[in-house]
Amino acid sequence: ELITTMFEKLALYGLNTGGLIVDLGVANFLIYLLSYPLLISGICGLLAGTITNYFIHLKITFKKNQLTASWKGFGKYLQTCLIGAFVRVGCLALFNSFSGTSPLISLIVATGLSFGVNYMLSRFYVFRSGRN
Repeated sequence: ELITTMFEKLALYGLNTGGLIVDLGVANFLIYLLSYPLLISGICGLLAGTITNYFIHLKITFKKNQLTASWKGFGKYLQTCLIGAFVRVGCLALFNSFSGTSPLISLIVATGLSFGVNYMLSRFYVFRSGRN
């Protein structure tokens, strides 16, 4: 169980790179090849990366749960992404207001906390066994 959990955590963090590559690829494609505005391109890239991450986690990270894709599951995944973003931004706001911590350390801590929250919500809320 401990090894499985460690694999899930590593997979969650490592496989997020796939979503990041899709995010940046779509955004750059729209900007440089189709001349879309930066904001629209960034939003489309973020959405494409989020969808990619949902399916990566569904089919690889939490494969043992044998879940199928659903709009409800994707909605839950979007909720976890938003909560993770709020945790990160909230931590950064607290560090900025009440701490003399360096920006790099603040970013590392805030990112680590948001990843932890994302993992816990993904494991026990979005991709838990018996969801479907």
